[in-house]
Amino acid sequence: MSERACHHFEKSQENELVRSAKASSLIEGFDQHECLTTLKKYIPILAKNTVQKLEVKLIIDRGTIFEKYRDQERLPPSIEVEDKVLQVLIIM
Repeated sequence: MSERACHHFEKSQENELVRSAKASSLIEGFDQHECLTTLKKYIPILAKNTVQKLEVKLIIDRGTIFEKYRDQERLPPSIEVEDKVLQVLIIM
C-alpha cells in the first residue's frame, strides 16, 4: 500500500472508511455489491491493527481459500469475488 493510503486508513474511523469507499466508488450500485460483505469483515481488523498486520491477514486468508478449494478447477462464484476483493486490498 502506498504511504499516503496507509496514512489515510490508519487515521480514518470505521464508518468513515465505508462512507469514503462508497463516495469514491465509480461503480453505480457498489454499496449493494456482494464484495462489500468481504470489505466489511476487514474494517475491524484495520481499526485495531496496523496496515501491515491487515496485509498479513489478507494474504493468509487468500492462502486459506486456495487451500480449501485447491482440488477444484475453478473457485465457486462467491468465493471468486471474495478472492478478487482480497487481491485488490493487498495491492492497495
